[in-house]
Amino acid sequence: MPRHHDEVGTRRVGCPQARAEVAGVLDTEQIGYELNFSGSAVSVASSDVARARLALRDELEPEDSE
Repeated sequence: MPRHHDEVGTRRVGCPQARAEVAGVLDTEQIGYELNFSGSAVSVASSDVARARLALRDELEPEDSE
């Protein structure tokens, strides 16, 4: 995997359920990723950012603020 990574999105993935969902999608799509130390951000290789954003589009959508 290339050394340079880009953050996929701004949605926090700190809760275990969200981390599992994001990791599951990336694993299914065979996209390599790293979680930051606290597990609140996911990084993928620069060359995979577009694929990762597309694969995670449902998870990255802003939550309704109702």
